[in-house]
Amino acid sequence: MTQTNRLFSVKLDDREDQLNWSDLVSLRRLELNHVNPDEIKSILSSLPSVTKSLLLNSLVIKYSQECAGELNLACHLFVALPSLVNCVFDFAHFMDFGITTRTMTHLQRLTIICHMKNLFQLVPITPAIKYLNAKLYNLEPVSLTYDTASNTVTKWSSLTCLSLNMMVGVPLELMFSLLNLTPAVVQFRLFGATSDLNYLDGKLWENVFTTNTLCLRHLTLGIDVVNVKPEQQFNEEQMLLKYQTEVYRERKFLAVFAIKGGEIQLRGFTN
Repeated sequence: MTQTNRLFSVKLDDREDQLNWSDLVSLRRLELNHVNPDEIKSILSSLPSVTKSLLLNSLVIKYSQECAGELNLACHLFVALPSLVNCVFDFAHFMDFGITTRTMTHLQRLTIICHMKNLFQLVPITPAIKYLNAKLYNLEPVSLTYDTASNTVTKWSSLTCLSLNMMVGVPLELMFSLLNLTPAVVQFRLFGATSDLNYLDGKLWENVFTTNTLCLRHLTLGIDVVNVKPEQQFNEEQMLLKYQTEVYRERKFLAVFAIKGGEIQLRGFTN
């Protein structure tokens, strides 16, 4: 490859040619498409000598299946690029961000597929994040809790847009604990499936919005309630009444619930 010092964007797909990273001083965007572990290791080994001059601000990683056992390589690459502003982890495997305490002071946008615990790990190392889009899995014990109410806990004070998609049910307590860390969030979107009818309780959500997320103005809840037990009682009228309070009328809130196969569109909201 010639004139590599003039490249602004590079996409690597199972490459054979070795790039000279010391020449990529103009690189701003790097996409690693289905790369293997050796390629990630090659990049990591080259970074120490170029990190100060490399101004890479956008990283996209799409892993191949053979990387499943070495996912923390992506985490190491992530924290080795302190100038990152935007990052996309586009693979359905999971990393452990607990391996690092390095702060990503410039990161503003993150798209990721992760466990719920990974979001809590990310909070102290991504203080400047503004936009977060996450697909959530939760394979932790339901009893697991995070103390996020204390004033001494690091919070996502810059986060304004939060979009979550629950691929596997997440305990509502963990969801509320996460929202405790987002005092500046303006837009919150939550989609996914759960068997917990409490996710439909407008009073519980209102309590969060009036104590922890005071800046919230745009809410979208798209909850599909699945595996509801016959003995569980559900009253549509009572549920709707909990969303007819002044808090919901003053803000631009939209909630759509699918219950037992039937969709309920809550009325009186705009998005």
